[in-house]
Amino acid sequence: MLVAVVSLLVILWLIFKSDIRKVQLAWNFPGPTALPIVGNGLQLINKTTLEFVDIIHGYIKNHGKFFRIWIGNELVTVFMEPKDVQQILTDVKLITKAKEYKYLEPWLKTGLLTSTNQKWMLRRKALTPAFHFKILDEFVEIFDKQSSILIEKLKAHDGKGSFNAFPVVALAALDVICETAMGVSLNTQSGSESQYVKNVNELADIVHRRSYDIIERSDMLFKFTKAYKRQQLLISELHKFTDTVISSRRKELKNKKSSGTESIEDEFFGKKKKALLDLLLEIQIDGKYLSDDDIREEIDTFMFEGHDTTASALAFTLYNIAKHEDIQRKCYEEIQNIVGSDGRFNMKTLNEMTYLDLVCKESLRLYPSVPIFGRKVTEEMKVCGKLLPKDTTILILPYYMARDPTIWNNPEEFIPERFSGVKDSDDANIFGYVPFSGGYRNCIGQKFAMLEIKATISKILLNYKIKLEKNFKPQDSLELVIKSKNGIMIQIESRK
Repeated sequence: MLVAVVSLLVILWLIFKSDIRKVQLAWNFPGPTALPIVGNGLQLINKTTLEFVDIIHGYIKNHGKFFRIWIGNELVTVFMEPKDVQQILTDVKLITKAKEYKYLEPWLKTGLLTSTNQKWMLRRKALTPAFHFKILDEFVEIFDKQSSILIEKLKAHDGKGSFNAFPVVALAALDVICETAMGVSLNTQSGSESQYVKNVNELADIVHRRSYDIIERSDMLFKFTKAYKRQQLLISELHKFTDTVISSRRKELKNKKSSGTESIEDEFFGKKKKALLDLLLEIQIDGKYLSDDDIREEIDTFMFEGHDTTASALAFTLYNIAKHEDIQRKCYEEIQNIVGSDGRFNMKTLNEMTYLDLVCKESLRLYPSVPIFGRKVTEEMKVCGKLLPKDTTILILPYYMARDPTIWNNPEEFIPERFSGVKDSDDANIFGYVPFSGGYRNCIGQKFAMLEIKATISKILLNYKIKLEKNFKPQDSLELVIKSKNGIMIQIESRK
């Protein structure tokens, strides 16, 4: 009997040893009162994304810019000081993404967003040339084409009262990323509602809920939920779509190589250019070409990161421009002076739109497309003076940092000029402003995104005056990508 009791105690000790160490190290960390076993999980379970915003606001108000949360036995730490953010994002030991990104892996597998260590480093090095300015210059033509289609679609709303801008610009962003990433046109702007968009949005909702719901965070318990079955169906449909495009593209390029025409003809511009998929088909890592599975995880990653995030940035930038008439006038005058009445732009003219660039940056400050992101501590180590146990999650909150008066003067005000004097050496501003993350794992497509945002916004402003629906204010919803629960309600009026 004694042997059995001792054996049981030893087993329990081995099981909870790491948890005891976590508790020891985190005992004096500020944070909300946690219950045994569930931690702070009951405060977050079944909460809406709007309630989640207020809960985090409350934590910051009560506990400051560093605090901890327990979700079950998982330790989550939050850092909001720019100097701490700088240390975290530039530490090579902290390049592994937080556990919450694991919930994307059934869909994205271990592509550039979710991979770590050697695989991530090799992929990042191999994919970086795909975003060279010469390739981006070719993509600008696609931005121009799709934004021209968007202008035609917006005619249906000209002088017709308020409408939600988000789904409209989301279709334009989807057509852009689909054509640039895969070399195919979905033509979602010209057709009906996109099933692909619906599937991505629904899957993103499931993943986001898993990040804070104590029950669905458990892989074992999640498999017994309706959400799991729905997730599997959505992933199957999304993978089938990408696999079909890759297979078709591989055959097409093979045929073009045999005929001596290796790149695609663009019907709109009549030029030959390559999609990101074409580049992936040609990349070699350690002397080996990427498999179809390797390519799919990168294309799915590009589609996810390049569609929803850009749509969010476009919608909130339109909101801020519509809200401030003087800023809208300055943007319009700059754009008109640079591109003239025909509205055709290229890389050079987009780079000349310096005031519009400030406006886009200020909008991303207040409404960063990815409002929260995280890292995982893979070994016990000191982080910003705090000894953190292995497997601790580190969260960085760009959305809340943007509203911190110790980082920004008049943080709630929309002041594009605040970015006109920022220098590379100004770490307080650089690491207080991280809409594209920073350090080793900064967004590989940030130049692509900024060009697309500027191209689309400039085309809209050349053709339409924008106003807000009376008394409209967005209801910020911090999901995987920031959204407004009540849409972005604007009105447009043709300038012609």
